[in-house]
Formats: sequence, structure tokens, C-alpha cells
Amino acid sequence: MNFLFIAPSDPRNTDNGGNQRTHFLYQALTNIGTVYTVIPVFAKSLEHIDEENKIAMLCIEKRYSTAWFVNHCLNRFIPIILWHPYGGLGYFDSIWKNVKFDFTVCRYTKWAAYAKAWKIAPLLLDIDDLPEEAYKTIYLKRGIGGALICKLVRKWSNYIFNKSAGLWIANPSQVLNLSH
Repeated sequence: MNFLFIAPSDPRNTDNGGNQRTHFLYQALTNIGTVYTVIPVFAKSLEHIDEENKIAMLCIEKRYSTAWFVNHCLNRFIPIILWHPYGGLGYFDSIWKNVKFDFTVCRYTKWAAYAKAWKIAPLLLDIDDLPEEAYKTIYLKRGIGGALICKLVRKWSNYIFNKSAGLWIANPSQVLNLSH
């Protein structure tokens, strides 16, 4: 079984809680199949491919490109949400062109959306914190945005969740907030 794992950090790194969760998910996937990892980076100089471990740091957005501009505008008004016009088949999986992926596994909703991961292979999404919860905790308490933006974040999240073949959540109370 081949997994495309899209994660925000190197899965071998365990120096904090988020990285540990990434590491344990990566370890679980390696126990049942071959894992090809993409770590999104925002500078061409950070790109690197570790062929032996099948881990690639891929520059996903060039500064001042259309995607860069749209994401920066969106993040001023609606933080948490990411968009990319080129995501999906042929972009995030471009490093391993000859591999047919059985599942795409993503850490965090925003990376699933950015990669359009469901177009590559059935998506298994590790939500960790619901985007709406993160928005309320980080931004709403600081006075950024309001109820309308919170609803937009929820609609965006539900759209991604409904594209997923399966979801991992961080705690049982999140089940009540999911419409998947």
C-alpha cells in the first residue's frame, strides 16, 4: 500500500507535541505500507529530496505568484483558510511520478485544501484541531473577524471534510461539531 503523506514538518522530528503527532502517524503508516512524504516549504532554497527515506521538501508557492497573492489576501480577512489553483494530481505527487497512491494522508485541513489531496487518492485527514476551534481560539479572541468569518471557516472546513474518506480527530468532543 502506498501513502502520500503531506505534513507540515519532518516526520522524524519529535521536538514538540505537533511534531510528535506527525511522527506517530508516520510510524503507523510505515507499519502498513510505503510512505512518501511531502513537506510544503515556501522557498525554493529549502527544497530537498531524501530519496532513501522518501521525504521531500517541496516549494509549493513562489513569492508574488497568483497563489501567493490570493493566500495573503485571504489570510488578512479569513485566517486558517488556504487555497491553491494548481493543487491536486500532478503537483504534490510530482516527485514520485511512477507511484500510484492508495491514500493521501494529510496533517491539518489547510494542507489538504492546499494540495486538493482528495484528487490524488482517497483522503485520510488528521484534523487535530478543528479549523473553527483554532479560528475562535487564536483570532476571534484578538478581535479579528467575527461570526460571519467563523461561519465561512466552518463551511470551508465541512467542504474539505466531505471530500475525505476518513477523519482523525484530537478529542471526542469534536465529533459533535462535525457534519461529516
